[in-house]
Amino acid sequence: MKGLEFREGHRRDKRQVSKDVVERYGHMSQVDACKELKMSTRTLRKRCRELGVKRWPYKPARGKKAAMARAEGTNTGSAFTAVSREAPRVVEGKSPGEPIDKVSAWQAQVAAKAAASAGKTANHESGFPLKYHERLQILVLLNEARNFFEAECSEREKERLAEVQNKTNDELHMFCVQLKEIMFAPDALRHIKSIDLHTTLMIIEEVQSRLLKLSPSSSSVSK
Repeated sequence: MKGLEFREGHRRDKRQVSKDVVERYGHMSQVDACKELKMSTRTLRKRCRELGVKRWPYKPARGKKAAMARAEGTNTGSAFTAVSREAPRVVEGKSPGEPIDKVSAWQAQVAAKAAASAGKTANHESGFPLKYHERLQILVLLNEARNFFEAECSEREKERLAEVQNKTNDELHMFCVQLKEIMFAPDALRHIKSIDLHTTLMIIEEVQSRLLKLSPSSSSVSK
């Protein structure tokens, strides 16, 4: 019921409470919401069941300071391991491996909507969940992803370097010829944008390294 306002000093009919109203006050505890809505907790719970809301969206944070302190240290090995073990247990009080149900996801949306409508969330943060255990999960996920991708990048870097180092002198000379053509072409910038610059720099370093290893005598002979 958009724009619903409750006047002071009047108890409200439970039928005035729609799902939109629940979302509007869902960031509060049920007791505080009842004070705002001027109705008893029993009446509000009954109305929520009629609307299909199995539980009130608000969920009090448990051990918030300790959990966030551990989350801030996720880049260190021991802290990350501890957070990884605890993260599944923190989510809505569920046991490890137990999936999050639709009600919990809806609760997160309600909290985000309520905070955004109240102006408590900055524009650049409005897309992030506001509950600490959800931020904790994201930090753990990002740390795991970062470690995996860094290891994968390192392996790919080694493979690419080995491939460059295995090139013959003729192949490297041909690369230099092609590079010269690109650099002096009228549309050089267009060609450069299509080049794998990282690999190109590796090849340039390899060519420079091989040229510097040539002795003066071998250089004079080649001339």
